[in-house]
Amino acid sequence: MSSSTQESPTQNALQRLRDGDETALAELFAKHRDRLYQIVSARMDRRLAGRVDADDVLQEVYLDAVARIHHFLEHHSGSFFVWLRLVTTQTMANIFRRHLDAKKRDAKREVSIYSGRANESPTSPLAMQLLGRLT
Repeated sequence: MSSSTQESPTQNALQRLRDGDETALAELFAKHRDRLYQIVSARMDRRLAGRVDADDVLQEVYLDAVARIHHFLEHHSGSFFVWLRLVTTQTMANIFRRHLDAKKRDAKREVSIYSGRANESPTSPLAMQLLGRLT
């Protein structure tokens, strides 16, 4: 099978996308989803692991791609995957900022009730009562 034959479904989906077929974007995204999942998994900040997972990020990437697809159609003459990878890295940066640079519920400020610092909190007696003797 030649490379032009292999690219035909992608080119067909891109043309359908240019013609206004909204399902074409979902097809193109699905085609690249596994590669994007690997990128997200490899680049995910460990501090975000308890808050979001790669599937959550990919869901946001898809929504961002839907919102930005006109940029690709109007200005990008390169690979759809390269554009999607760019959207993925930008979405990951936004998620990072939202979760780790936030003033409220900042992941960097979270403290386990099992750590010594929990005893310094005014709510630690309540936390210890709720925890009880759980293992």
